[in-house]
Amino acid sequence: MASTCCRREFLGYGCLGASALALTACGGEEEPSGWTDLIRLDEVPSGSAVKVSAGDRELLVHRSAEDEVQVLSAVCPHQGCAVEVDSQRYVCPCHDSQFELDGELIAGPAQQGLETVTSRVEGGMVRAEL
Repeated sequence: MASTCCRREFLGYGCLGASALALTACGGEEEPSGWTDLIRLDEVPSGSAVKVSAGDRELLVHRSAEDEVQVLSAVCPHQGCAVEVDSQRYVCPCHDSQFELDGELIAGPAQQGLETVTSRVEGGMVRAEL
């Protein structure tokens, strides 16, 4: 009887350990996010947009008014090409999808607008949560 009891206890603890590892693995895939400086606010003229890099990401910073800034992903939702700033809109050089400076879709083949990135202005810097 003693060996049956010990075997059950051993298997019980083994199952608990395996469960703990599985839960840790499921929750451990996300990278911690943080705020990243992109560009000084005074480098983006009001009413225009500029393209910036943050690590391996290409982003678009649109300053719609003196104190209003929006950050968008520069990745076209159609097939992942990098869109470019073209006067008062963004254009994808791969298949000519076009977007308003606020990221709204003007013309396809893309089926949706550009992804918005959480951003803020702090101490004269445009920052994004990446």
